[in-house]
Amino acid sequence: MLWQGLTADRGLEPDACMLGCMLDALVSNGRVTDAVKLIEEWQKIVGTNVIVYSILIKGFAVEGRAEEAMEMWRRIRSAGVQLNTVIYNTLIDVAARVGDMAKARELWKGMEEDAVLPDAITNCIFVKGLCMQGDLDEAFKVFRAVLKTGLVADGLYNTVLDACVQHKRMDLADKVLEDMDQNSVVPTHFTIGILVKMYCRRNELEKAFKVVEELSEKHKLAPNKQVQTLLMSSCFSTGKWEHGLQMFDDMKKMGAGFVDARTYSVVISALVRRKRVRQAVEFLEEAYGLRDGKRKLSPKENISERDLKPLLNALCAAGQRGTGLDLLDSLRAAGAPVTADLLGFTGDRCIKTEW
Repeated sequence: MLWQGLTADRGLEPDACMLGCMLDALVSNGRVTDAVKLIEEWQKIVGTNVIVYSILIKGFAVEGRAEEAMEMWRRIRSAGVQLNTVIYNTLIDVAARVGDMAKARELWKGMEEDAVLPDAITNCIFVKGLCMQGDLDEAFKVFRAVLKTGLVADGLYNTVLDACVQHKRMDLADKVLEDMDQNSVVPTHFTIGILVKMYCRRNELEKAFKVVEELSEKHKLAPNKQVQTLLMSSCFSTGKWEHGLQMFDDMKKMGAGFVDARTYSVVISALVRRKRVRQAVEFLEEAYGLRDGKRKLSPKENISERDLKPLLNALCAAGQRGTGLDLLDSLRAAGAPVTADLLGFTGDRCIKTEW
């Protein structure tokens, strides 16, 4: 209403700075369409500049409105406004996020035509978009070209490596690792996690443990709980049950915070799949301190309903419906959320499971 009072009631004409502030306020509150109407109303009087347009493009980008962002880009170019790298990065990012790499390529070409140089962020966004689309061959080709420029953003190696593993392109994953080694790139915990996933998918569990040990020693990078949990889960999925359970015991000895709801969920779910339901119940009780009052999870942490349902289903199938109901009562008393849907899993929806 302040804008209305200034412009309509008092007849004041805003300057470019005032218009920009109002546009930013509208965009920040999710009113991008109103911002566009405002600029259309005042642009002939106040004029426009690259800052005003960048605000509108940012608004379209936040809402994932790639087509309207592209239309705004075309309007800017036709008006002869000089664009910059930041605006192009925003445009390419919104196109990549909606999976429209045709638009991203058009924008990349537009940068060349407008003599706007890409930076490390531009390269990362474009390569990530190709990875998300599953076009690993082109992504790797652009990735290699980017390496030659030296404009490599933090995390680009991880982005490409993770995509290679996700899409089972182990041939390219090995090449990314070679590039990391040649360019003396220091791995992160995320890198180690990707490598663990890669070797486990190759059924090379021993190599996964070896690479964690070697990288931890070489770069003084002790495996965090995410990496440890991933290794433990891999032990279960490859049948190394005792090794996985020993890892779990070792993690609990590492101190508070090293074992969380996710860790317990992995163990409990694995035991249910193995039909070791009694042991799964014992670990659930341990997590919430149902027997000794010593809760292992932090006060705000809870094992998800999705991970509890298979356990309750297995109890029901083993003729232990009463045990399941008692367990839910104890969980509720311990502050865990117990929904009607969870109670339903102590009913007739059962699989054949031994107690």
